Amino acid sequence: MAIIGIILLLIAAITILAVVLSGIVMSRMGYSRWAGLLFAFPFFGIVALWFMAFSQWPREMNTPKKDQ
Repeated sequence: MAIIGIILLLIAAITILAVVLSGIVMSRMGYSRWAGLLFAFPFFGIVALWFMAFSQWPREMNTPKKDQ
């Protein structure tokens, strides 16, 4: 019975770590850190990845474009 508690504690720790790290990544991209909570839920995490892959990031919109 104790092994189940240890496994659940490990899963919770990994989930919290993933949410915190994805929040840091989202803030560096120009989004709110709270958007990192999307990655705690598998379906919403996949949707968020698709959104980030095909949208223009707020950080990119604020930087001036270089002429080539």
